[in-house]
Amino acid sequence: MGRSVFATLPILLLTVAASMSAQEPALHQADYYPLKVGHQWTYRAGTDRVVVKVEKQVTLEFKRDEKAKSETAIGFQVRIISGQGETTEQVAVLDDGVYRFATAGKAIKPPLRFFKLGQGALEWAVDSRTEDGKPITGKFVLGTEAIALTVNGKKIDTYTSTCKQLLIGDKEMAITYWFAKEDLKKKEPGGLVKQHIRIGKQDITLELEEFKAGP
Repeated sequence: MGRSVFATLPILLLTVAASMSAQEPALHQADYYPLKVGHQWTYRAGTDRVVVKVEKQVTLEFKRDEKAKSETAIGFQVRIISGQGETTEQVAVLDDGVYRFATAGKAIKPPLRFFKLGQGALEWAVDSRTEDGKPITGKFVLGTEAIALTVNGKKIDTYTSTCKQLLIGDKEMAITYWFAKEDLKKKEPGGLVKQHIRIGKQDITLELEEFKAGP
């Protein structure tokens, strides 16, 4: 059960925005989770392998809350492949953070922010609902930590995003993401380099094993 849960919950901290015209959705570029078609991350989770690949660019319509105006953003569809099967997610970077718009083919409304960008408090609450009616609630905290990368053995600085009590319907879990800055010139992978999930007494850790850049 654990692997199927983490496979539908991945990922992302991004920094620099490239603005388009006022009539068009904005495409935000990423340092700490480089969203580019063809990018692929492979993680080790015990004896299992989890592959995350950016499939295509998509235009997303959304509201930040029920009273807000409709907006559009350019995001990406990500395919996740593990021993439990395959699923997809839709993610995008907005002006104030990184959001998950859909998981396992089901929309999340409003989109769930799992990384915060910009100034201000380093913690934020989430209160969303899946397309099939499951509430998603919790509080994330942004932090920093130096960790050793499994993929190349280097010790690097990362941003962390932690939710100690994330409720999805009647399921409760704790989750932490670690994100590294991409530097392709030094052949250093960026994006999600480690993830830990606790569900009851079960602990699951994913560590980056391989990164392949898109064309």
